[in-house]
Amino acid sequence: MMKYGHKPHLHSPEDLTILWCLRCGWVSEELTVTQMRDRGIPWYCDDCGKSGVMFIHFHPTEREAALREVPMAKPTLFKPNGEAAGLRPDQKECITLLQNLLNDAQQGKIWSCVVVACGPDDFGSAMAGSDAPRMLLGLEVAKISIMDRVTGKRTVLHR
Repeated sequence: MMKYGHKPHLHSPEDLTILWCLRCGWVSEELTVTQMRDRGIPWYCDDCGKSGVMFIHFHPTEREAALREVPMAKPTLFKPNGEAAGLRPDQKECITLLQNLLNDAQQGKIWSCVVVACGPDDFGSAMAGSDAPRMLLGLEVAKISIMDRVTGKRTVLHR
C-alpha cells in the first residue's frame, strides 16, 4: 500500500519506493524492491547520513500520484570557482585530504598508497606501489582508529 495515495494494493515485485530526507531535502531515484532489500534497514539519507527518512511505496501504475507527493529536489548550485555549493563538511575534508596526498605524491614524498573510498551505496579500495609491509602497518593503524570511532571511543573530532 502506498504511504501516500489513493489505491491500496498487494505488494508485488514491480513496486517502487522513493525515499526522501526531511532534514536536508535529499530525494532518491525510484528504487525497486531488490534495491530496497540491498539498502537494508534502517534507511539512511544518502546526503546527510541521518536515519528516519520518509518514503512513498507505490505500484508503477500509481507513479503520477506518488510523484506529486515527493517534495521538489533542491538544485545543485555552483560557486564561481566551480565548487559545488552543496558539499558537506566531510566531503570537503575528503577533497582536501586527496589534494594533499596528490601534492605529496607529485613531490616524490609518497611511493606506496592504499585508498579506501566510501560513497552512499558502496565502497572500494585501490593500491599502488610496492612497499607492502608499510602499507600493511598503515592499514592496521587506520583499522584501530576506525574501530575506535565505530565503538565510540573516539569521534571524528579526536583525530
